[in-house]
Amino acid sequence: MGGAIHNVYKGRQPVVIFAGSSPFTLEQELKGSRNEFIQWIQDVHDQRGIVRGYTNYTNEFRTGKNIKQVTHRALQFATSDPKGPVYLVGPREVMEEDVNPLPLDMSVWTPVNPCALPPSGVKDIVNSLLTAKHPLVVTSYLGKNPKAVNRLVELADRLAIAVHESCPSAMNFPASHPAHQGCQWNGGGQSPALAEADVILVIDSDVPWIPKESKPMKGAKIFHLDVDPLKEQMPLFYIPAQNRYKTDAETALTQILEGLEEKQIDTEGVKKRLDYLNQRHQQRIQRLDKTEVIPSSGNISTPVLMGIFRKVIPKRSIFMIEVIISYDGKYLITGNYSVWILFRSLPLRSPWTSLRFWSRQSRLGSRSLYWRSSSSQRHEWGFGRDRSNCLR
Repeated sequence: MGGAIHNVYKGRQPVVIFAGSSPFTLEQELKGSRNEFIQWIQDVHDQRGIVRGYTNYTNEFRTGKNIKQVTHRALQFATSDPKGPVYLVGPREVMEEDVNPLPLDMSVWTPVNPCALPPSGVKDIVNSLLTAKHPLVVTSYLGKNPKAVNRLVELADRLAIAVHESCPSAMNFPASHPAHQGCQWNGGGQSPALAEADVILVIDSDVPWIPKESKPMKGAKIFHLDVDPLKEQMPLFYIPAQNRYKTDAETALTQILEGLEEKQIDTEGVKKRLDYLNQRHQQRIQRLDKTEVIPSSGNISTPVLMGIFRKVIPKRSIFMIEVIISYDGKYLITGNYSVWILFRSLPLRSPWTSLRFWSRQSRLGSRSLYWRSSSSQRHEWGFGRDRSNCLR
């Protein structure tokens, strides 16, 4: 459970975790008293403390009479931004307590409404975008809300704003869009889009860049829009943003789009910038396409293998990748390519499909991709229900 709760907490996923605890009576004073040896062994002083650093809220049921209220308060913490897991624990005596039905009015147990930008913030951002030469949006998890993705596409179309994904954990922006300037995790060197941007909107990102590898140019005006701009549970975090706003991405982008409606837009400048972004986007696609060509040696590199995946796996798919990439410049870039090549052609909306990598075989539903290397350096690969579908 340790790794799972870390993932849902850092991924801001609303999850309710319920655990029991050892009965607190042992001479049958209450229904549910101790009756097994393990109930002595399992008892600890602060069970909630084990997970407190990885939850939005913890509590213990002390009576069955208000279990509903405590549970719905926990749900409010789980579903309010920044979302995250909550942990509830109850001893057996409480869970076996006889109680009367308690109806609740669910309309008074709603999560906190999304936060909006202040009017002054909307004005500042809109004016900065209109006067920017190379505006840029950097995001990592804006796409957790699909509606925010649509708003970002509208903004990119309206002003020809470049979009760069840093350590993405969601489908934030269609990779086929000419404004998409790529993804970056560890390594990879300086991002050209980040280096030239004079106005940057960092929207929902825990790590918008790693200064050792890539960073904005000096003097860039940076706005940080996030459900958690201070990263309250990160001991070390800061970026050189002139303005920070605790806001919901969809709400903020809607406000910015509305603010643009009253402004005069330099359509000729927008067109030139779109042509520039499209040219760089196509150049990047061409460079990636070259890495997917099978060399005369027949050796299967990571880009080649991922290119095969893209051709044979259903187009409307989302992939979950469970691979560990060695922190080494040579292999790191290859690893970045592997993830990018999988995701680069995905559409805006996709149903969920799971792809898991294993040592020599991957499974997608009832199909598998097979890859075998013989001593003669001949490689076989294919995608199907059995190895008879392998290509040579």
